[in-house]
Amino acid sequence: DDDKIKAALADCGTITSIRWITDRESGEFKGAGFIQFGSLEESAKAVAMHGTEVLGRPLRVAYAKGRPERAGGNDRGGGAGGKKFENKLSDKPEGCTKVFCGNLSYEIDDDQMKSFFSDCGDVVAIRWLTDRNTGDFKGVGFVDFGTESAVDKAVKKAGERLLGRPIRIDYAS
Repeated sequence: DDDKIKAALADCGTITSIRWITDRESGEFKGAGFIQFGSLEESAKAVAMHGTEVLGRPLRVAYAKGRPERAGGNDRGGGAGGKKFENKLSDKPEGCTKVFCGNLSYEIDDDQMKSFFSDCGDVVAIRWLTDRNTGDFKGVGFVDFGTESAVDKAVKKAGERLLGRPIRIDYAS
């Protein structure tokens, strides 16, 4: 139920919605659902839990690839399938020098990321998220900068294309 999954994922952040998949005719739970978090950083923490045992079963977590929510406007970002690109920023933590980056190409490497952010300031470190069991790259990571002003410039690059994909960027702590 909702309370059990909220408790199991409490360390990831604030869950803003849960939608369980059920059989259309019987209403029976199909063993899967969609969970939305308050920020990209929080959802990345949940994705990093893929394979962890939760409620007696290994958790399977991935970013949803289905149709986007239709929240006003018809501005299309030119992404795959004409999906609208939205990059909602969370509140900036005090002293923030790190950003979360998502929707990254599986071909990305440190040099390409540093080049992408070269006009923002010095990139101090990059951490890529990988599957705990397989070691496969999850298409997301964190970039540490030397200053807060570099982070302010970096988040403004949200939606710009990096290796053919509109990159998602959010503040991280």
